[in-house]
Amino acid sequence: MELDITLYVGCAVHKESITVAYAMGTGEVELLGKTGTTQADIDLL
Repeated sequence: MELDITLYVGCAVHKESITVAYAMGTGEVELLGKTGTTQADIDLL
């Protein structure tokens, strides 16, 4: 059985923060979170 799922990911990148949201197929957009811009912050997200 073949499974076809589209995942959309959006990132708003600014000097002090990164905000990430996603949507599965044509579903609702869900906010994943907002984080700082250091590598440690991004790894935690």
